[in-house]
Amino acid sequence: MPPRLPSFAAAASLRRCVGDLIAAQPAVRLPALSVFAVPLSSSAPRAVPRQHPPSSGAAFLNLDHDASSARPQEQQPQQQQQHIPPTQPPPSTLDTSAALSRVLFDTESRRRFSDRLEAQKRTALERLAERKVSDDYARMLPRRWRVGDLYAPHDLSAAEATKWRAPARQPTRDVLDVLGVDPRDEYRNFALVSGLVNSMGRIYRGRVLGLRGVNQRRVARTVRRAIGAGLHPSVHKHPELLSSQLAQMPKKNFAAPTSRRHSLF
Repeated sequence: MPPRLPSFAAAASLRRCVGDLIAAQPAVRLPALSVFAVPLSSSAPRAVPRQHPPSSGAAFLNLDHDASSARPQEQQPQQQQQHIPPTQPPPSTLDTSAALSRVLFDTESRRRFSDRLEAQKRTALERLAERKVSDDYARMLPRRWRVGDLYAPHDLSAAEATKWRAPARQPTRDVLDVLGVDPRDEYRNFALVSGLVNSMGRIYRGRVLGLRGVNQRRVARTVRRAIGAGLHPSVHKHPELLSSQLAQMPKKNFAAPTSRRHSLF
């Protein structure tokens, strides 16, 4: 059982006794707090709990946690040393002005290049238009004006101008020469013959077909041979072409006649 604590009266009397002794014998030093240094309990102090060693299973499961918790502490100084960016001095006023002048120079050079391209394109179009006008005037030059040619406004019309226009240059090679086809051997080809005549059965001119004079005469001979042999009609399209066109035409739905009679009243 622990000892009882002294009461307040006993503590006060003991304090007075100790004060009297100190006053009587100043050379003797007594511990003033020895009365209050009495332990509250005589039992032994509680010991620190022992840490039992972990089992093999707990140690195995805790390996990854220990390694992950220890690895960042070991590698943190190295990573800090590796990823520390070098301190760069602040850009000076000269560097800023040089960058600004470089940007302005690039913008100005780009604008000049686009303006140069636009001017070249405009010049090319104007040159083509002027050449066309000069060619049109050059084709009118062969006419020799005489007294009395200009009698009415109709004499300056386009219809009269075409009479004096210089003939266009004839082609040296046409599509038949390129393909190596002789139209005289194709008189049985109704598709070719149908493309050489119009809807009224008349042969197209060489200016429309773009053929040389020799091939144009061969085409005319081919068409006449096909019509004369009865292989191609002269006033309408070929029946084979008509049948294909009829097959491609949309069918019309006609209402069926009804037997109901409407009364007049």
